[in-house]
Amino acid sequence: GRGVSREVLDRICNVLDLDRREQLDVLVAAGFLTEEAAQLLADDDVAQLARLLTDSNVAASDALLLREYVRLALAHARALGYSAE
Repeated sequence: GRGVSREVLDRICNVLDLDRREQLDVLVAAGFLTEEAAQLLADDDVAQLARLLTDSNVAASDALLLREYVRLALAHARALGYSAE
């Protein structure tokens, strides 16, 4: 198993006053995140959206609406010729 918990790593990162990218690098190095997940979470907008979509205080109907906006954005990107597949 891992030698240190996620909570301990978060505390260490806070004490060291690491910025978000540095914190994500630590989590990748410790095996708590993949590099791809860290790249996504390094983007402020994506990180905020991820927090909202997983926040138990967000009403289920609001979370569904937010997910629909994401699907619409992806459809728009495909219409422009981009693919995230």
